Amino acid sequence: MSPILVRFPLVGASLLAFLALATQCRPAAQGPGGEAVPAGEARDAAPSEALSWGSPPLRPLERLWEQKRAELAKSENKGTEDDEERFLAKCLKERFSHDELRALARSFKALPAAEGDWTKFQHRLVGALLAVFLESRDRADAVLLLSTRCPRTLHPYGLVELCVVLCGKASDPARILFEAFSRSETPEGRQAIAAAVRRGFTGLGVRGEDDAEFVANAAKWYEANRQRLEPNSYYVVNVARRNMSQEDPFLTYPLFFIKPAGGAKDEKGSRP
Repeated sequence: MSPILVRFPLVGASLLAFLALATQCRPAAQGPGGEAVPAGEARDAAPSEALSWGSPPLRPLERLWEQKRAELAKSENKGTEDDEERFLAKCLKERFSHDELRALARSFKALPAAEGDWTKFQHRLVGALLAVFLESRDRADAVLLLSTRCPRTLHPYGLVELCVVLCGKASDPARILFEAFSRSETPEGRQAIAAAVRRGFTGLGVRGEDDAEFVANAAKWYEANRQRLEPNSYYVVNVARRNMSQEDPFLTYPLFFIKPAGGAKDEKGSRP
């Protein structure tokens, strides 16, 4: 036994627990027939297949997710979709390069166009991958994913526009929604993105006869006012209020508030 573990048993126990947690997202690599591959060989060998939806590298990840769901279900506090997506996001960052994750995003065009036809794992994986891209500060990656397949809901906050604008680190995050809409590959995706833009910008006075006109007008309004805009932290209130009242909470709490020229900010939103 290591001298450290003998002399400092509490430190040693904590170290072992940490190592066990760190390796949870890194199961043994598998060969073409499913056999275990030694760690050294797995690092040196070139991948036999590009990362894509349904490819072998994702199968261990789905099994890990299933195990994590079972663990969360048995835990005292139970688990949430947010916990599942955080776990998957952590595994994605640890197991795959950024180029591989971009390839995975492009491959999502193989998923059904209708979000209701996705499996739970597919939905959690899309949300986890978007979270990784939003943390990277690169708008292009998030646009790639949302233009390929855009879910109407995400976790932890439930609304895709809330995750993009309030949780992301990219500059001018609203542009992600506008660009994704213009590049969207399916009618379902365009509808989902347009719904997000309508929720966020109607309370700021933006209007449009159809989705395309509304999104175009929202983009113009945003560019004209973006120097005075800040994400509205009260927007999260809409998630709870939208099913509790006949009034539209998004009219009261739009996605951004406008900073007055010389006064205090109005977090409920204001118009220029």
